[in-house]
Amino acid sequence: FKVGSLISRIYDAIKIRIANGNALNKGAAPDNDGTLEVDYLLVEAENVQLYEYYNDTAQDDNNWDVALARLWGQSFTPSTAHTITFVRFYVHRVGTCTGDSTAYIKATDGSGLPTGAILGEGATPTSSIGTTVSWIDYPLASTSELSASTKYAAYIDAPNCSGAPTNYLYIHGDSSSPSYTGGCLLNNLSGSWTEACANDMIFEEYGNPVAGGVIAAPTEGFIITAQ
Repeated sequence: FKVGSLISRIYDAIKIRIANGNALNKGAAPDNDGTLEVDYLLVEAENVQLYEYYNDTAQDDNNWDVALARLWGQSFTPSTAHTITFVRFYVHRVGTCTGDSTAYIKATDGSGLPTGAILGEGATPTSSIGTTVSWIDYPLASTSELSASTKYAAYIDAPNCSGAPTNYLYIHGDSSSPSYTGGCLLNNLSGSWTEACANDMIFEEYGNPVAGGVIAAPTEGFIITAQ
């Protein structure tokens, strides 16, 4: 069904109330107030675009464990200003973890390392991450406009995974022929960040364009699909 409202892209396990929606979601009926509560939605704004990426999964030849305070990420440099809305990583789970894995977006300092306030963050349940590697989406509940030609960092945590060798996430990347020119692999294993520029994480970064210095409004009319 279509909704004539301006709604940004929303993923997984987010409840939204859609006023006057004409929808059938597993037999659900509209509430008395004329709204319908729908769980697990994929909302596609027509102008959501892929911006920065290193997404050739054929180059996947290494992985790094994310658990407890072990953080891994990737720096990236947008060629075009935009508002970041979600990021994707190539991930699998080992053992059992509880709670969420959260992705964070930060600016970087003069050394290319994450610094300052969180510019965006979004979580996905670790239980939903499979034991076979696949693309995992992290929709950002809070977002920021990213400037062109400025380096940023995206990284994930999994604080409720107990760690190797039993319970952790593996985030995948390329150590043999990394070719992303806008940044490189980052890690924080003991309280401080380090670049590992002989590697690139496999990632994608999406957002909405900026027009004339103002965030472009999504085109009216969205296709919303129940998961």
